[in-house]
Amino acid sequence: MVLAGGFSRRMKKDKGSIVYHKKVQREHIADVLALFCDDVFISCRKEQDLTSSYPLLLDRYDNIGPMSALLSAFEAKPSHAWLIMACDMPLMDEENIAFLIKNRNRHKIATTFQHPISKQIEPFATVWEAESYPILKHYFKEGNKSPVRFLKENNIQTIFPKHSAALLNINHPEERLEIKQFLK
Repeated sequence: MVLAGGFSRRMKKDKGSIVYHKKVQREHIADVLALFCDDVFISCRKEQDLTSSYPLLLDRYDNIGPMSALLSAFEAKPSHAWLIMACDMPLMDEENIAFLIKNRNRHKIATTFQHPISKQIEPFATVWEAESYPILKHYFKEGNKSPVRFLKENNIQTIFPKHSAALLNINHPEERLEIKQFLK
């Protein structure tokens, strides 16, 4: 599933609609995910006016950020694992996604990338196992909304990406210029 439901306040433009690879970013990431997944969805807010060749999965919760996408995905298909990729990582590629899937640990509730220098985990470049759903739901009912904190507090598998630049989140217009050197 491609996360494309953010407000893009810092970018001042829908991050999923930016073109880095000859098509809008949400479609590009969805195309890459389609190489690995039987079903690919674009996650978005109800009020977004998106069109896609992929089915849209509408957020069922308001004002809780990306936690809404995770909960909505599991509510739609609770017994499925979810490969979640944010639309604001234009350097995420087939090689890194294949590496994530290859190193997936089904005995943990999630397998996620960890930045090799900052050690920050990336909840939106993650395989979320079906077993994480009841724990995630309880976590949310307790008033928590942070997927990062959820992952830090639970039994997960972390791996380093093949290329750390793949984890760059592009959130500001000036950051778009900085990554041009990495784009093919």
